[in-house]
Amino acid sequence: CSLLGPMEVAVLLQSGLAAVPQGRQVQQNQRMLLELLVSQPPLFQRGVLYELSNNGSTRVLSNHLLALLDLKQDAVRPQSRLDVADLLTTALGVQLPRRADFMAGGSHASNSYILFVHRAAKQVLEECAPYVALKYWLQQAEVTLPSLRGDLMPSVERALREAMQAIEDADAAGQAWLRGRGPVWSEWQSVLDSGVEGPTPRHDSAASTPGSSTPSVLSARGGSAAFSAPPSTRALYEIAFSRCAAALKAHKDCYDMPWFKSFWARNYDALTVVSVLRNAQEDVDEVR
Repeated sequence: CSLLGPMEVAVLLQSGLAAVPQGRQVQQNQRMLLELLVSQPPLFQRGVLYELSNNGSTRVLSNHLLALLDLKQDAVRPQSRLDVADLLTTALGVQLPRRADFMAGGSHASNSYILFVHRAAKQVLEECAPYVALKYWLQQAEVTLPSLRGDLMPSVERALREAMQAIEDADAAGQAWLRGRGPVWSEWQSVLDSGVEGPTPRHDSAASTPGSSTPSVLSARGGSAAFSAPPSTRALYEIAFSRCAAALKAHKDCYDMPWFKSFWARNYDALTVVSVLRNAQEDVDEVR
């Protein structure tokens, strides 16, 4: 039994024949494919040649047989080279000619080598009827499988519960901190709306525009340590990250769960905002 079907073997053989140049690795691959071909049942062998013929074209199969019979093997030791004509003749039961017999001094020097290959290809295709019938009888059905199984293992359910609980705990601590902190831009909102010069806020000198005495509005509150999340809240989110990673390792379909997708999207958006904010504070041209 082979993991490759007749169509796969035919495609790989065609790829090797089309390779330029046909180096040592290509020659080894072609040798293994031919050995695989002759080791399979007759129906498989004729199926490979039928697939090489592009749905029953004698001319196309003749061209491929000409290339196979003249297979390049210069990177293989002489004593290890395959006699492709003898190999395929024994496997298929169809006489395949050797080019040397049609050269000067050969037993068929007066005959056409291409004509003999064409006759062999035609005979092979005449014997491919069982494979063609089987090919068109078999049908492929694509059944939609549920992405989430209803009966999860206890360890998986435990990992999912722990991840969801860790997210809830972290979000609760984050919401409590946000309520205690208050609006970030409350001092400057009325000033910006009225256009009246307001008090000079605290700022990071690195966030101000070079050569200007006006500080950057983005650094008015964002650079202050008083408005950073406490270590306990950050620790809860780090725990949530690790629990989600464990849940994803235990159950690969976590990506399809709404709570996981929402948490993933929030973190992605937060990283984007932080990246843009830091670039603006550092006065990066593309962001400013």
